[in-house]
Amino acid sequence: MRSSIFFGMIVVEAGGNMQDQFLEYIHYLKIERGLSENTIISYQRDLTFYLQFLESKNIHSWDELDRYIILDFL
Repeated sequence: MRSSIFFGMIVVEAGGNMQDQFLEYIHYLKIERGLSENTIISYQRDLTFYLQFLESKNIHSWDELDRYIILDFL
């Protein structure tokens, strides 16, 4: 059974390519939510920073996340 991660009101399947899911989420924010360009830029910056952090920890799948990794980021 695959787990799901909720981003806003969309669901992405855990275990997929994190970068592709990131891009899908940004597309969702632009098209479905209609957020302003400044908001989109902020989301992109913050999420890119988070994905870089995860990569530095050798995390390449949402399935590999746990609360300790998230707390380490915060």
